[in-house]
Amino acid sequence: MNKINITEYLTIDLQKEMWCCSRCNAELISAKEPYYKGCLVYDRPGTEVYGPPIKIAKGQQVSYAPDPRFNHILEFYCPQCGIMLEVQYLPPGTPFLWILQSISME
Repeated sequence: MNKINITEYLTIDLQKEMWCCSRCNAELISAKEPYYKGCLVYDRPGTEVYGPPIKIAKGQQVSYAPDPRFNHILEFYCPQCGIMLEVQYLPPGTPFLWILQSISME
């Protein structure tokens, strides 16, 4: 068995040392790199996820979306089939989190 499931839609091919999409088998990037570097990234506005502000009283409204000055919603997609591989909530200017790291294959 050359491929190991890492998450629901992410596998690692041990023979080729590649991150792969488990839905379409696309090779994303070398397993020596963070897999998100081989993904499409969408910086989604919080209002698309949580909806627009809600009126609660005359002239008052509340929003459940994160303030874009302090938080960005980053979605990572397979460039071949478009399945979402991961979501990260990060402050602006913060580098992507390298949550999964492959170990040396040697």
